[in-house]
Amino acid sequence: MKNAICLIALIFLSVSAIAQKKEISFSYSPLSAYRLGHVTQEGLNETNHFVLGAINFDYYSYLNSWLKVGVNVMYDYEKEEGTFNSYYYQTDNYELTNSVWVIAPQVDFEYLHNPAFKLSSGLSLGYTTVNSSASTSVIKDHAMKNGFIFHINLISFRWGRTRGLCGYMGLGHKGFLGLGYFAYI
Repeated sequence: MKNAICLIALIFLSVSAIAQKKEISFSYSPLSAYRLGHVTQEGLNETNHFVLGAINFDYYSYLNSWLKVGVNVMYDYEKEEGTFNSYYYQTDNYELTNSVWVIAPQVDFEYLHNPAFKLSSGLSLGYTTVNSSASTSVIKDHAMKNGFIFHINLISFRWGRTRGLCGYMGLGHKGFLGLGYFAYI
């Protein structure tokens, strides 16, 4: 696994070195996959559920005027509180927190090129790392797990010549709808 991650990083660094134009962006999605995909586990009576939302940092290098490759780093936080039935019909309180980090190589295809407005679609495949803590070991089994994850950018836009507003609509770890700021560097 470490060799594969090192190989992917080496490929993106070499592509970045030959690319002529680079872009960074920061975006936020309140409709993250962890908010939309949340299901209360059987036996748990959830009283409070908080999801921060997906905070994304994207770095792209343009290979040509319509194709760009890059990497996405995403952070999300979830906190759940409630009660569960323990042994002998006792009710106990629980608290579960998940800090979620995703690192994902991505590719975008720009199909509309206006100097101040661009539209694109893309794909991102990555790996998620979840740091979980639970108030009891019974609840620890319900925490999110590490693993591979994806995001399909159905449509995204850039509005501005060298910096400006960016946004997307997609399915996956970056969230369903997101809005942010981009800049060419």
